[in-house]
Amino acid sequence: MGTIRAAVATAFTLLALTGCTAAAAPDIKDGGQSEADGVAALAPPTDEEMCWDYADVVTLVGNMKSANNEGRLIGNEWDGITRLAARMVDNIDVDTTTDVGAALAAQQDSIQDAHGGAMSRPDQELIDAWTSGPANDPVQAACYASLTEWGVEGWVGG
Repeated sequence: MGTIRAAVATAFTLLALTGCTAAAAPDIKDGGQSEADGVAALAPPTDEEMCWDYADVVTLVGNMKSANNEGRLIGNEWDGITRLAARMVDNIDVDTTTDVGAALAAQQDSIQDAHGGAMSRPDQELIDAWTSGPANDPVQAACYASLTEWGVEGWVGG
């Protein structure tokens, strides 16, 4: 029993003298890797990735807006869709060194915060502005200028 206590005491003494040498936890936001770690950092998103991520959100909102206007959504489905869409746009990774990324970052700044379980209804005028209005125009223009093929898809109504 005395040997175990001596071993434990020695271990604690060595730990106290040497200190903790573990590296800090990596930042999840930047992929948890850095050039300093000897691991190539994650590449920033491409214009194509940013545009198609955005197109998915506009497709969702545009189609569900048509369904809502035709009375095919019930209860608070439209409110939930708009909150989800706001979070989806806010979660698109952007590279602000490109025209597409700069336009998307500006739009992300204009959208109401829908994180943290916020259950308030996003302002309809803001939803319209960033899906089919003036806030949407710079993103669409940048995507059309950057990509040979890009757009949203209509699949309800008509």
